[in-house]
Amino acid sequence: MSEKVSSDNETLAVLMNIKSCLKFPEEIVKKLENRGHNVVVVIPSDGKKIVMFPTEANTGIYTRIDIEKGSQLTDAFFPELPKVLGKYQLKTLFTTGVCLSSELCYWEGVFEYREGISIDELRNELEKIKTVDTVKMTILAPLA
Repeated sequence: MSEKVSSDNETLAVLMNIKSCLKFPEEIVKKLENRGHNVVVVIPSDGKKIVMFPTEANTGIYTRIDIEKGSQLTDAFFPELPKVLGKYQLKTLFTTGVCLSSELCYWEGVFEYREGISIDELRNELEKIKTVDTVKMTILAPLA
């Protein structure tokens, strides 16, 4: 079962099987299944929208990077992030970066996961990026 990623002030991300978990008209299900048999559902922290990404992957990675207090999502962070993600050849399904105040900035991403990626090594590399405070990573597996 997928570990759900959520608290009242965080994004919710789950991975689920299209046919067994979604109750949409057959036309929509077929359209989604053209892109994969699973779907990653992301509900940002404000709960105002739902975003779905069809995928062939059976697992995913939810990542939240909190930026050091007083720092912003700026040139110190963004040039290094794609270098790390590219090293691991992660297929991106969803990303967002938010600064709610000068004290609270974070970046979130959901990626397809494949065998052979060391989550610990990836986390360590992300933590080395300038202005990164903490990195939270969760493996997403299909909900039954």
